[in-house]
Amino acid sequence: MAEDDPTRQGIETDFARRMSYGDYLGLDQILGAQKPLSGQHDELLFITIHQVQELWMKLILHELGLAMDRIRADDLGPAFKATARVSRIQKQMVESWDVLTTMTPHDYLGFRASLGSSSGFQSWQYRLFEIRMGAREALYLKPHRHRPDLHATLEEAFAAPS
Repeated sequence: MAEDDPTRQGIETDFARRMSYGDYLGLDQILGAQKPLSGQHDELLFITIHQVQELWMKLILHELGLAMDRIRADDLGPAFKATARVSRIQKQMVESWDVLTTMTPHDYLGFRASLGSSSGFQSWQYRLFEIRMGAREALYLKPHRHRPDLHATLEEAFAAPS
């Protein structure tokens, strides 16, 4: 097709001085954030699934914050919308674990030692979600003491009403 084809009119192709799709989404940072340590093929799958889960959790916390704020203000319409969105996100998260089932225990053990003592149990966002939903266990704050910023966020939520 020629460049003067009317179906191509209006398609932006010069981003030297403009923001592109990848710029807006920070794709260089996101796509560069997977750093397998073991050289095992399935480690990238493991990292990707967990990073996506953390991104979904970030959105859940964003929506839950709105819902809690709107409930406290007795403005329930936006709260219902936000909690419906949280429900849909949770469904998406559960379904995404299905991809991880394509990894065998043997595949996982091929790189598990590279993870050291790290574990999904240490996700501060999951912990914050649990706290905001009313599950409070002080012991679960301890893995985050090495990060004063995160620990303070969790302590603040721990002390606030759910």
